[in-house]
Amino acid sequence: MGNPVETYKRLMFQDDKFWEFKDLLGKMHTERMTTLWGAYSYKHKKPIWEGEFETDKTILITGEAGIGDELFGAKFAHNFVERGMKVVFATNYWSSYNVIARIGSIDKVIHITEVSEFEDYDYWVPVGEVPVALNLNPASLKIFPNQAKVPIHRYLEPTEEYLTKWRRIIPHSDKFKIGVRWTGNTTFEKDTIIPAQYFEELGSLPNVELYSLHKDDGIDDIPSNVIPLHEHKRSWFETWDDTFAAISQLDLTISSSTCIPIVCAGLNKPIWTVVPNDPYYLWLQDFWFDDKMKIYTQAVQGDWNQPFEDVKNDLLKIL
Repeated sequence: MGNPVETYKRLMFQDDKFWEFKDLLGKMHTERMTTLWGAYSYKHKKPIWEGEFETDKTILITGEAGIGDELFGAKFAHNFVERGMKVVFATNYWSSYNVIARIGSIDKVIHITEVSEFEDYDYWVPVGEVPVALNLNPASLKIFPNQAKVPIHRYLEPTEEYLTKWRRIIPHSDKFKIGVRWTGNTTFEKDTIIPAQYFEELGSLPNVELYSLHKDDGIDDIPSNVIPLHEHKRSWFETWDDTFAAISQLDLTISSSTCIPIVCAGLNKPIWTVVPNDPYYLWLQDFWFDDKMKIYTQAVQGDWNQPFEDVKNDLLKIL
């Protein structure tokens, strides 16, 4: 008859996307251990965490993959702190070192190159496996069908210095300000690239201002009704602090599935994420990101018409 608890959960949550997410991470865990990929490719001096919370013990969250993956995993640091543990975070990226260090539930940040010699911790866990290691699921988060998502505290913070700067770049107005991003990494995220014309159509709606959140790829493909945030092909997003502060001035962000949606959710700012039919594992569930995020998924691979029709209709409801 199978596991009655699993059967109950599947009946309660008829959308099996969460279980697809968890199964996928389970497969990733096995593959990474076998091939020594990601966090498993680094030598750790302490054992991997087995799921038991121990007061006054320190857990090292080892970063891997993209910046978005690390910022997503960092949001769960408070789950360890609330159970009496301390958190050290090892990041792959110097560019995000300072913003991760400002997360209140993280006690210390080191660079990934320091992991093999680092000893000031008791257990470690790969950043990509933190939600499953914590056994987080819709039931444990008390999320039920037809019920609002559980609010998650803001864990990313812009600095006042950069807020002052970006209040001048994106000044207050009576228009509804929307940040847009249609291109991520053109090498690794080809399926997520959205033709700019879909955002150009949104820019024709009444009483809206669209601001480009592109830094590198996509900076040369900005429609005339989207306000560029660069000059002489040099982006004004010089640091993550710039990005945090810019998004803080917006009423909404609409983006392809880059790290921008994770940043928006971490800042507790509204974000609509438009994803391909077969999305990256982070976009299989939106409850991770509280009620600030809506995910629009292609019904047919490669067809952006349907999700953007939904985006347009939802946008008209709030304008």
